[in-house]
Formats: sequence, structure tokens, C-alpha cells
Amino acid sequence: MTDLMNAVILTGFGGPEKLVYTQVPKPTPKPGEVLIKVGACSVNNTDINTRTGWYAAEDNFQAILQDTKENNPNNTSCWTQNGTEFPRIQGADIVGKVIEIGENVDSKLLQKRVIVDSWIRDETLDDYQYIGSELDGGFAEYVVVPATNIYQLTLSNTHQKMHE
Repeated sequence: MTDLMNAVILTGFGGPEKLVYTQVPKPTPKPGEVLIKVGACSVNNTDINTRTGWYAAEDNFQAILQDTKENNPNNTSCWTQNGTEFPRIQGADIVGKVIEIGENVDSKLLQKRVIVDSWIRDETLDDYQYIGSELDGGFAEYVVVPATNIYQLTLSNTHQKMHE
């Protein structure tokens, strides 16, 4: 039986009506990845631009918004210009807690509060993807990201004393 999670999925280009709250399979971390229980996720301008098809609007964004222009979802519709696949879980700006790790990930990351860098890049910076546009994001209970894209959050001494 597959574990399910709650998520808001983007079903296609358009307005907020294209966002659907549903259940989807809970992701599993692969080698080098972590599973994060999402604590919060803001709405980033990339989330809006991807949903509305702004990246696909090479010459007439208003026509796309008014649904009077055909746009090709497989051409220039996201950061990488390789197309957006639907359904997509959006949500680029993620904070949460690491609850599971894939192979080759330091076990010290387990149970740590983290913030996610939403640009997923290779070492040469030639190949990249953006969370919530080309990869599923944080508008869900859980998200999987490369361990190299998380940063541990710590409270300052002043903040710790306030919470004691």
C-alpha cells in the first residue's frame, strides 16, 4: 500500500481554479536526497508565473490570461524552458524538518529544522531545475529535495533564552 499525503496540485495553466487540494503518493528520498515534513511554504512569484503560463507567454501574456491564446505547455513554460508537466506540486519557498534520508546523506540531518534553496543545480551550473516549476514543491505535507539544497536553521542565543 502506498503512503498518501495531502497536497495542492496545479492541474494546468490558469487562475486559482487550477489548484486542487487532493491526496497524492508521499515521496521517497533517493540517494543524496532528504524527505522534509513541510512546516511552512510561502507563495513565490515563480509559483504564480508558472501557474498563469507567464513563462510560456513569449509575445502575448494578456492573451494567455484571457484564455484567448493557445500556449504549448511543452515549450518555454518554466524556468528551464523545457516545459511544465502537470500535475505539479508548486511551492518553492520551503521550511520544515528532515524526517528521512536517502543513501549517502549524513544521518546528523535527521530531525533538523531546515530551509530549502529552491534552485537545484549541478556542479557546473549548466543544468538546473526550480522547485515548484520543474520539480514538486512544498504545497504538500512532504517534499523530497537534494541534501545539498538544505540549510539547517538554528536559534540565536537570545532567541533560545526567550523560549526557555
